[in-house]
Amino acid sequence: MGSGTNIVDIAAVVICLTAACSYINYRWLRLPQVVGIMLLALLLSVSMAGLGIVMPSIRGAFQNWVGQIEFDQTL
Repeated sequence: MGSGTNIVDIAAVVICLTAACSYINYRWLRLPQVVGIMLLALLLSVSMAGLGIVMPSIRGAFQNWVGQIEFDQTL
């Protein structure tokens, strides 16, 4: 495997996060499917931004991970 993050890794992360958000919505929130997943995705991204402010080392780890994505091959 190369040094960059490939499309299979990105797809796996996106599918797992979407499945987790869908389960949380189905189990506890009971919102319409699209609304629930979008709301949970928004909360996840805001919490990651807040966590990055509180713990700068995690912010650096996120930035390194996103920096490894080879967008020319992914797109």
